Amino acid sequence: MTRIVTIVVRQLPPTSTEAKLELGWQVDENWSPKFWQANGAAVGQHVTSDLVTVPSEFMARHGIIIAQSGSGKSYFLGRLVEELLLKTKARVVILDPNADFRAVNQLKPSIVGGQNEEYPTEELSSYKSDWTKIKKTVFRVNPSGRDGGTQSFELWWPNVNIDVVAQELSLIQRAEFAHCHRFVGLMARLFESSTDHQLPQGLDGLLDRCEQLFFHSKQHDIDNGETFVSSVIDNFRDLFGLRSSREKYEALQRALMPTKYVSDDTGRFYFSRARYFQLAGVLSDRPHAEEYSQRRLTVVDLPSIPDLDTRSLAVSSTLNLAWRVARSEWENALMASPVEDHRVPTFVVLDEAHNLIPNDPRSFSAAAVREQFRTIAAEGRKYGVFLLVATQRPDRLDTQILSEFENKAIMRISSAQVIETIISQLGLTGREASMLQVVPSLGVGRGVLLGRWSGFEPTRFATAARRTVEGGRSLRSEHWTHR
Repeated sequence: MTRIVTIVVRQLPPTSTEAKLELGWQVDENWSPKFWQANGAAVGQHVTSDLVTVPSEFMARHGIIIAQSGSGKSYFLGRLVEELLLKTKARVVILDPNADFRAVNQLKPSIVGGQNEEYPTEELSSYKSDWTKIKKTVFRVNPSGRDGGTQSFELWWPNVNIDVVAQELSLIQRAEFAHCHRFVGLMARLFESSTDHQLPQGLDGLLDRCEQLFFHSKQHDIDNGETFVSSVIDNFRDLFGLRSSREKYEALQRALMPTKYVSDDTGRFYFSRARYFQLAGVLSDRPHAEEYSQRRLTVVDLPSIPDLDTRSLAVSSTLNLAWRVARSEWENALMASPVEDHRVPTFVVLDEAHNLIPNDPRSFSAAAVREQFRTIAAEGRKYGVFLLVATQRPDRLDTQILSEFENKAIMRISSAQVIETIISQLGLTGREASMLQVVPSLGVGRGVLLGRWSGFEPTRFATAARRTVEGGRSLRSEHWTHR
C-alpha cells in the first residue's frame, strides 16, 4: 500500500533588513582612514568593510561619549544623531547646551576632506530628500525671524510639572504648592469647557482670576458648599454669568476645594513663581496641542533660556513629556497583540552631560532634574527611552547613572586621572581597559567604541563626516590674534 504524503510549504512574510549605522571609518596603525589613503579614493566608492558600522538593534541601550574639549565628541554625537534619524524610525530629543544643533535643519552644501578631516560616506543628493522629510523642530525662547524651522519654546503653566519648582520648599509647603497647582489646572479646564462666560485674557487673565479666587476662598467657609460657591459666582459675575447650572456649581466646588489646604504665604509664593517664569518667556499664553509623538527630532536650545531655574524647568518639562508619552505607548501596547506593537525608541541626547547630571547638584531644582535622569537610566529600557550623552568630565557625572551605560565611545583624553575614573566607573577590564592607554595621543575625531555596540571588542574609528550645519562656533583665530 502506497502512502501519499502531502507536504505543505508555508511561505513566511519577508523580513526587512536591519539597518546598520555608519559611524566612521576603519583606520590604519596611524589612525588614518584606510579608504581615504588610497589613490583616487572618492565619495561613494567605498565598500561596507571600509566603514565602522553598528547594527541599529544594538543602539537600544544607554550610550555615552567621553572626550576632552576639542576632541570631536560633539561632532561625533551629531553624526550619530543623523544616522539614527536617517536609518531608523527612532525619535530623538536633544537638550542642546551649546546651540550645536540649532541649525540642524540646514544641510551642508558639500562635504570634502581637508584641514577639518571630514570624511564623507555619500554625496549630498543621496540623503537630502530623506533628511528633508524628517519632521523636526528646534525650540528657542524668543526666536528671531532668521531662525528658519525654529519655534518658540513655550509651556502651558497648568500642565507644567512643578516638582522642580517646589523642591526648595519643606514637605508641607510642597504639598500645599501641589494643591495650589491642582486648583489652577482645574480652573483652566473649567474656563476652557464652559460656554456661558468669557475666557480670561490669556495666561495673564487666568493667573489674575485664579489669584483673586484663591484669596477670596481664604476669606470664606469653603466647606459650606453651595453657599460658598454662590458667593464666588456673585463676586465674579464677569466669569460665571448671572446664572449657572448645577454641573458648573459642582465643577467649581471641586476646583476650589484644594485651596483650603494652602496657606496664604504658599499661595503668594505659587503665583509669584508663575509670574517669574512668565516674565522669563517660557510660558505660552494659551494651551496648545502637543505634537511630540508626530515629531522625529525635537531640539531644545538651552542657551536661549535666560537663567538656571528656568532652564531646569524647561529640561524637566521636556523629560516629563518624553517619559509620559513613552509610558502611555507602553500601556497601549500591552493591551494589543505583540504584532501590533509599533512603538519606536526615544533617544534623549545631551552634550556636556556633567552639567545637568552632576554627582553633586548645587540646587534643589538641579537635584530634581537629576532624579528624572536617574529614573530614565534605571527604568528607560522597559519603556523604550534611552540616554545618549557626551561629557568631558565623567568624574563629575552622577555615578549612579554612569554605571548604566552599555555603549561607550572614548575619544582623546589627556588626563590620567580621568582615564582611571573611566576604567573604574565603567567597569572596564582586559582589552577594553588596555585600549585606553592610547587615547591621550588621539587626533581630532578619532576614538574607540567599547561595549555592546562593538560586540564587546574594542573598535577603533575615525568619525565620518557630519552632514548638518553645526550651530556652535569657536573664536576665529585669524581675526583676533593680530591687530
